[in-house]
Amino acid sequence: MGHSSQVWNGSQIIIYGGWNGFQVLSDVIFIDLKKGVDKLSFNIPSIIRGEAPMRQFHTSSIIENQMFVFGGGDGKFWLNDLLILDLNGLEWTGPVPTQGISPVGRLQHSAITFDKKIYIFGGEPDQLR
Repeated sequence: MGHSSQVWNGSQIIIYGGWNGFQVLSDVIFIDLKKGVDKLSFNIPSIIRGEAPMRQFHTSSIIENQMFVFGGGDGKFWLNDLLILDLNGLEWTGPVPTQGISPVGRLQHSAITFDKKIYIFGGEPDQLR
């Protein structure tokens, strides 16, 4: 639970992170939809460059060939950073610098993408920082 999922290129679902009841996860799973729902193909890349961050209750948003991950938790802290996974090169970067006033760390928020911008809504803000 607490993972994110997005459709990329109209033919793949990307599932990232979450919590399995024991630990926060950092895996990235691609589900190929090209052969139809009755023949789903799962792919867990063996090599993703950069540090794959553990994340739960975050949001992921895809703009072109990059998946932007905002906030969530790592099992210890509520976060407000922004990470990027290049979907073609399978490489993590981040946290990346942002402009303006950063929101407080948060869990279970929602996000939408419009006109190459990501809008973050609500969530449970970090009360301890």
